[in-house]
Amino acid sequence: MLTRVLHVDLMTAYLATSPGGLDTVAIIAAGSRVDIAFVMALQTLRLFTILLTGPAMARFISRFAHARAG
Repeated sequence: MLTRVLHVDLMTAYLATSPGGLDTVAIIAAGSRVDIAFVMALQTLRLFTILLTGPAMARFISRFAHARAG
């Protein structure tokens, strides 16, 4: 989808959306011919999205699991 909508190459799109640590993706991107700024921007966005939505999602799952157990 990224390659068609934003016109980036496949390697850039893969690194931008791949799971894993930001540092690992940065090292791979630095050694490849990709748009490093795009990759780092999407990886950072992914990190902040998880940080902002993770606790609320964990609370929801915890309440749901607790209600089913009791």
